[in-house]
Amino acid sequence: IKNMITGASQAEAAVLIVDASQGVEEQTKRHSYLIEMLGLKQVVVVINKMDKVDYSKERFEKVKKDLIDFFKKLAIEPGFVIPISALRGDNIAKLSENTDWYKKKTVLDALDDFRESSSSNELPLRLPVQDVYDIDGRKIFVGRVEAGIVRVGDEVNISPLGEKVKVRTIEEWKKSLDKAETGESIGFTFDEDIDIDRGEIISSGRLPDVSDEFFASIYWMTGKPFLKDLAIKCATQEIPCEIIEIKERIDSSSFEVLENNAKILKETDIGKVMIKTRKPLVKDNFYDIEALGRFVLTDKGEVLGAGIVTN
Repeated sequence: IKNMITGASQAEAAVLIVDASQGVEEQTKRHSYLIEMLGLKQVVVVINKMDKVDYSKERFEKVKKDLIDFFKKLAIEPGFVIPISALRGDNIAKLSENTDWYKKKTVLDALDDFRESSSSNELPLRLPVQDVYDIDGRKIFVGRVEAGIVRVGDEVNISPLGEKVKVRTIEEWKKSLDKAETGESIGFTFDEDIDIDRGEIISSGRLPDVSDEFFASIYWMTGKPFLKDLAIKCATQEIPCEIIEIKERIDSSSFEVLENNAKILKETDIGKVMIKTRKPLVKDNFYDIEALGRFVLTDKGEVLGAGIVTN
């Protein structure tokens, strides 16, 4: 689960693999929830090990129906559901005679149908400061543009510091730029000397929320005793925090509410929680700007949970 979250957090599409002989299992449901939680809209399902069920169309349709019925709870709509045998190569690169009842796309064809998500350039600027360097007497800030566009001369906000400055230069290695777009890693300087560190967020347009309490949905992924005192990592910010309220504890397979106003979360539980940070956290609602709306919860560097900001 931890590896899946690490990869999916930067992905724009997902391929969900289901064992034809086993059908829709608990882990399939949990991975489906994480796909939905992380906002992945492009999903292809491959039903693998068709050779183990003698390439049965009836078995394929049964597993497909079970999965589609479960997806309705999550508002996931897969682009394709493909019967395959990874071992024998059926329907991977070309349609197989073993499944002559299936006439749609192969896995490679389905992957070719994935499209780059609509650009985040239209969103308000979000540029987390990753580090600060002193080069030849110049203070150069570095970071990755997570949303929006930054241009030389733009007036930007620094949060949570609360200062406004203008961008003097935008730089790459031995090259000056007029602007930087979403996804570009850059160095930049301001028109005045200002003391900021890793974790500050550069923004413009609609400003991010800056507060020390917020609601979130989290996925608890450890069997260790539940801890309320944790650290939250969001973009380049890392701040001690506490889960001060668990409004709902939810089964991640059935989505049944197990308990209201719970005291603990157990492994694989979903929690609707209130989190309080030791100092203000800069964030956005996940469904507005994903980069500042997703986070992980850690203890001594170990990831215990992952979540999204929901208010």
